[in-house]
Amino acid sequence: MASLAWLSDGTYHDDDLTHVLFARDAWESPRLFLHAWGRPGFTVPYALVAWIGDVDSGLMAARGLSIALTLGTGLLLIGPARRLGVKRPLLVPALWLVMPLVFRAGFASLTETPAAFYVALGAHLLARDRHRTAAVALSLLAITRLECLPLLAALGLYWVFRRRLIPALLLGAAPVAWNLISYFALGEVPARIYFARYDGIADAYGTGSLTFYVVRSVEAMGLPALVAASLGSWVLLRRRGDVPKDDLALLVSLGWPAWIALHTWLYWRNDHASGGYARFLIPGLPLASLAAAVGLGRPHRSSLSAAGAVDRWKPEKGGRR
Repeated sequence: MASLAWLSDGTYHDDDLTHVLFARDAWESPRLFLHAWGRPGFTVPYALVAWIGDVDSGLMAARGLSIALTLGTGLLLIGPARRLGVKRPLLVPALWLVMPLVFRAGFASLTETPAAFYVALGAHLLARDRHRTAAVALSLLAITRLECLPLLAALGLYWVFRRRLIPALLLGAAPVAWNLISYFALGEVPARIYFARYDGIADAYGTGSLTFYVVRSVEAMGLPALVAASLGSWVLLRRRGDVPKDDLALLVSLGWPAWIALHTWLYWRNDHASGGYARFLIPGLPLASLAAAVGLGRPHRSSLSAAGAVDRWKPEKGGRR
């Protein structure tokens, strides 16, 4: 990825450069830190490096940060892999890094890269049963990729059902803070963009069928990984005894298919300015990597608790253990 970033004389997408310019200019115009198009979940961390040198140097520095976040995403998946009973946890970051679109766009300065990092961070914290901090990490998705709101709402309702009220409320921490700061500092409410509809956008960006993003998912993760992830999700949903159906297993098994389904619906309707790009699926690929690792091998025969894998107690013949 570093070689691709160094050799590239263009950008993956026009948005790539535009996001860097938002982060670069935010120091001179602080309102850009809160701008809805720039996305605070991207602008704030990338502003730390985008100011370096001229625009070309700032772009290269932003690419360096993207590479670090992409690698960090893979490392954060090792803990969840262990919690799910994957025999070779290092397989998960390997699967993540070799997915075609991750390799091609993992160094680009696009919002999907930090969004995937926040997903992996949330999964990492859930694997350690730190639901509150996991909720805060996942809430950062709402100020990085705006379309995630329905999925966060579904997770919040599930946690309310499980009587985890504080984590459910904390899923709104980042978007609530964003809107409050924007209102008191600028007199603006960015939340309006969540509900904005655009006339004629379907003619400009096109629309897709109900199978459109299934094809895009092959482009994003590759057919072998898609098949393995589908099998892994099925295993996690049906598993009994070996691994409990905890929040992490539920997030991994249903999270990435729900992300694909969400973008399928958005582009099928396309009244919220969806471009129909395959890169929109990148935030769901960390979960797909975990599911694929489960699908590629039988997990340990152990029961996982909050402290990690705990072997079942079995009495031995002729005595006790």
